[in-house]
Amino acid sequence: MADSEPKIDKVALAHWEIPSVGGAQPFPLVGMPGEITTIVGANGAGKSALGYWLDAHSSGVAKRLVAHRRLWFPNAGPDLSPAQRERTGSNIQTWNRQEESRFLDHADAQRAGIVLFDLLAKLNAENARMVAIFREGATPARVESEIGLPILDRLNVILQRAGLAVTLLLTDKQTFDTVNARSRVAYPINRMSDGEKSAVLLAGEIISSPPARVFIIDEPERHLHRSISAGLVDAVIADRPDCHFVVLTHDLDLASTLSRRPGQTLTLAGCDWTGEAPTGWDLKEVDPDSNLPESARRAILGGRRELLFAEGEAHSLDKSLYELLFPALSVFPAGGADQVIKAVTGLRSSADHHWVNAYGVVDGDGRDEAERASLLRRGIVSLRVSEVENLYYSDDALRSVAMARAELVGGSADTLYERARALALDVLADNATLDRLAGGLALAALRRTMVDSIPSKFGGQQDPIEVQIPSPYPEIRGKLENMAVERDYPGLLALLPVRDTALPSRVSTMLGFQRPADYEAAVRVRVARERELAESLRNAIGALPPL
Repeated sequence: MADSEPKIDKVALAHWEIPSVGGAQPFPLVGMPGEITTIVGANGAGKSALGYWLDAHSSGVAKRLVAHRRLWFPNAGPDLSPAQRERTGSNIQTWNRQEESRFLDHADAQRAGIVLFDLLAKLNAENARMVAIFREGATPARVESEIGLPILDRLNVILQRAGLAVTLLLTDKQTFDTVNARSRVAYPINRMSDGEKSAVLLAGEIISSPPARVFIIDEPERHLHRSISAGLVDAVIADRPDCHFVVLTHDLDLASTLSRRPGQTLTLAGCDWTGEAPTGWDLKEVDPDSNLPESARRAILGGRRELLFAEGEAHSLDKSLYELLFPALSVFPAGGADQVIKAVTGLRSSADHHWVNAYGVVDGDGRDEAERASLLRRGIVSLRVSEVENLYYSDDALRSVAMARAELVGGSADTLYERARALALDVLADNATLDRLAGGLALAALRRTMVDSIPSKFGGQQDPIEVQIPSPYPEIRGKLENMAVERDYPGLLALLPVRDTALPSRVSTMLGFQRPADYEAAVRVRVARERELAESLRNAIGALPPL
């Protein structure tokens, strides 16, 4: 905020009692200056309807920036006269009170011109005031103190903080040019990209508005790339500490960034309607507990109630398969097993998130029964196979895909399945493969044993501490050897990580697929179509723990 603008006391700018779904107790919301209310919800949850309701019940202090605004500058400067600006502004206030303004903008052709008009008017007012102060004999220091940072400089600072390599300047013709910071080429602002125009319109409308306002911004990410949306909104809010901001969004990255600013973050799961009129919203506050891992925060911001945290990333095999096997749960990839455990235990131990039911699933990774039981008590199931990739090559998965291939190209499904299974066994039973994988399993077991051997108390002993641990390799290698001799495919599949072998490529090629990824996609298609296969793989995972 410019230094010349009046300082606003920390008194509430607006109070709301938002109707709740099902006629429950209204949700109280207070708009304090310098704070932000972030409301995150999926498309169709009722965000625009809520923005309209907040605007209509703000006692005239709110200004709503609609998501469906037009991003078009017919000229590089304002195309309105002062009289037109006054008349159009009055019309916009009337139109905004109409319920159809949730989805229809009667002033979309005028809004860009109004923003440019207000920027230019404020810039000229600042210049006139500056000249008047100089004529009074003021020093440059006094002028700077009284005027503050000029509005065009404030706008350029916001654009810079958002990561946009453009600077605006005023021409002699009272129009605006854009200078590209990299090429130093200047061009009229009506030739900017859509993202740059959206940033200028959003920031310009806010910084040129009167003090002590409540800004209701509906989906600022709609016309902005996600790499700049959070930085832009954050910079705009920092420029106007005299105002309160309500940001309605479905962008979890933006919501996560804004949730760390002063204020509160709410999830919007849906709303009730009577005809075409909304009658209540399903809002819940997100605890700003910084101890929760980011995966848990994003899950809560997504407004989900039944969560399954899994290893891997957004496009991993884990997520795509678990979404098919557990369609009633929202699957969130959390990274490694440690992140899954932290997310689930953090949510289950927090009473502030009582509406969230959190579960976890991690790879087997050679865990013993004691460790599996410990994880289960904390809400996390450990796979009965080494890792999720192994599920794709289970007996039932091989049989199902073999049946589909036989229907497509002809031949015997049983013969195709038996050949694929025999090939998979040959790969896993290879002595060199067993030696190598037994070493990895032994190392993992040794690490767990060493951690368990660390004493819980220490009395200050200065002599070297020796811990003797017998090598787990002979036992593990012997167990694998017995399975290989007995042709125990399920046993080998439970212990050995297939992705560290040639099994995926050789089996997928034998079944007529070019890549393992193609075979694995075929498995997911069969899971979606074949209830028995889905049930088999769920059994291989194990029952989800109770809440």
